[in-house]
Amino acid sequence: MSIPSDNDATGPRQDAAIAEALSHLQAGRSVAAFACCRVILAARPNHFPALHLSGLAALQAGKWEAAAGWLQRAVAAGPEDGPATSN
Repeated sequence: MSIPSDNDATGPRQDAAIAEALSHLQAGRSVAAFACCRVILAARPNHFPALHLSGLAALQAGKWEAAAGWLQRAVAAGPEDGPATSN
């Protein structure tokens, strides 16, 4: 998954990257899910869905401390979003 070099990680491109990350996560491919999230986070470091999915990918991989860090960042970026606070 790559976002074109104009660094516009918004709209359809962003949605596609998140959808791909979620698909990888649901299939048990945490490394691939995290790679999709990193593409978005490179352009938008506080992007809530990418931070949240990064935390879930780390959980799936058994990386508890990393997961806690990603989920804390997600909560800080989108404290009004319920899913992050429940993970």
